[in-house]
Amino acid sequence: MIENHILSLVVIDPEANNIAICTISILDIVAIMFSHASKDDLESGDFNILFTKKESIAKLKIKDCQEIAEIDKVWSVRPESTLLDVIFLFIQHNVHRVIVTDSNGKPVNLISQSRVVLLLRTMMESLPKTTKSVEELGFVGRELVYVGQDKKAYEAFQIMKEKKLSALPIVDSQNRVIGCISSHDIKQLGFDMRFFGLLEHSVLEYLHSLRTHSTVESEPYHIKMTIPIPDVVSVLPNQDLRRVLRLLTFYEIHRVFVTDLQGKLLDVITLGDVLKVLFEDHRS
Repeated sequence: MIENHILSLVVIDPEANNIAICTISILDIVAIMFSHASKDDLESGDFNILFTKKESIAKLKIKDCQEIAEIDKVWSVRPESTLLDVIFLFIQHNVHRVIVTDSNGKPVNLISQSRVVLLLRTMMESLPKTTKSVEELGFVGRELVYVGQDKKAYEAFQIMKEKKLSALPIVDSQNRVIGCISSHDIKQLGFDMRFFGLLEHSVLEYLHSLRTHSTVESEPYHIKMTIPIPDVVSVLPNQDLRRVLRLLTFYEIHRVFVTDLQGKLLDVITLGDVLKVLFEDHRS
């Protein structure tokens, strides 16, 4: 995952003609490592315990970890399937990627939500609902999961895993969005076990430390550098879905926040939300 700048991998069964059986993500791996630390270790912030057990953790087989991490089932389509088939799988099962398999069940390609939304961006003027405001589309006032700025980083990642979320907005005492912590922010842990010590810090301290390392040590760790992303990418309730699509694709991100003029969090619009609002009516 680290070498290829990705957040998950398809797991195949070599004893069954290499058919795809599940996917494992960076969040799954962190959950597996946490399972080797006691509750007292986590509450005390003693992540040195992971160093003492890293050899046993490294010897674990994926098949032995499936129950610990609740590793997700893989969803697949055949090459002759339509793009709508893929989109409906995204919507129905709340997954971020779908595998394309041949007639023997062997993976031959992968389609992600972000790639589909990038395609839709090129034709958004012809799509229905894109001129409607995010408030008209129902993206204001839904139940949200977020963390305060003092929440520990490891607690935020645990919430993400438990709630099956890929990110969490960070808010201040006035409920204003001041940042976002996501599964992308775990990748640094794979470069060096020392970075696990950052998990006991608050989410803001964790992100600051992470970005400092990424800036100073990007070359030896081969971090993929892209367009600088603001701490908060947001829209107002009266802005339309076209604005959302432009932001998602320009910054290559998976979510934008809906805020009021004071920056207070009102909602979060994900790639899956965009696909659902555009295509839910076509499911028949």
